[in-house]
Parts: sequence; C-alpha cells; structure tokens
Amino acid sequence: MKVKTIKAYYCDFCGKRMLSGGWMSRHENGCTMNPDRECKMCEGIDIKRLVNKYSKGIEVAEKKSPYVEDWTEIEASWKKYARKFTIADIINDCEDCPTCSFAVLRLSGLNHRYMEPLIGLFEYKTIKEEWWAEKNDEAQREEFCYGGY
Repeated sequence: MKVKTIKAYYCDFCGKRMLSGGWMSRHENGCTMNPDRECKMCEGIDIKRLVNKYSKGIEVAEKKSPYVEDWTEIEASWKKYARKFTIADIINDCEDCPTCSFAVLRLSGLNHRYMEPLIGLFEYKTIKEEWWAEKNDEAQREEFCYGGY
C-alpha cells in the first residue's frame, strides 16, 4: 500500500481545493465569491456597490412543510417597501458581463433556487454563450471595417 501526503491549497473565498498554489492564486483573483475580484471577461465593475444594492429587500424564512414531518422549506419574499428587481436588472447593472452578474448574485446571497420566483432564473451558460457571440460579432465587424487580415 502506498500512502502519499499532498499539499492542498484552498480558496479563501469559496473553499475550492487545488494542488497548485499558483493556480489557486489565479483562481482567488477572479473568484466570484471575492468582493475585490478582477474580472477576466470585462473591464470590471464596482461589485461591492452592486452587492450592497441587491442584498437588501428580500426576506428569507423557514417554514415547516405541511406534507413531510421534520422538513422545513425555505421561502423568500419581498420586504415591505422594498425596491423590486429581476435578474435582468442585475445583468444590466453588470454591463451584461455574465461572470460579474454571477459574482453579484453569489455575494448578495441571491443564487439559491428559492429566489427564482422573485427575481427569475439565472442561466449562466446561456448568458455566457450570448456574451461571447456578441463579442465575436463585434470583432468580425471591426475586422471587416478596418480591412484586417
């Protein structure tokens, strides 16, 4: 039997584990749970301001399930006089950057299934594909306009 002891590195923000300190450092710089993150997809936005803006207004409560004994359900609702918003508002404030939008959702505590009835569904993969398609179209238009090879 072989026993190996390895050195593992854990992200200070999300808890992800890696075996390379260099890769972990790179991950932490862009981690969507890092409030001071550096976005690798856009020029970056003020994440802290948006987290503050969207982390207010929603109450989360546990209630006992009427169907299953010893089961609690989590329910989200708008606070009285809260400014209501949707996923589209967050994406718009993040200048359509899917990764910054996801970071705002995670840091605000809005990335849970019980939030969907209030703010809508966030489909990261779809939004990211649309973002890249738009960036590629822009690059092709620039190449066509400026006669690039």
